[in-house]
Amino acid sequence: MGNKIKDFKHEGPKVLLTEGVNDCHVISALCKHYNIPETFGLYECGSDELALKRLTGLLSHTRSN
Repeated sequence: MGNKIKDFKHEGPKVLLTEGVNDCHVISALCKHYNIPETFGLYECGSDELALKRLTGLLSHTRSN
């Protein structure tokens, strides 16, 4: 059985932005451990600067709709 790497690039309406992939793994593990339904997706941005840029873009898109 091979290890499948989960892609953390959710594009849906409910998304939690993270700095790195380790953050995504921790959040997923906490949700699993505490039986929290993942009603949101995770998006690994790669850095804090890129997370802020992505957030700004998402907010701009929301305001224009």
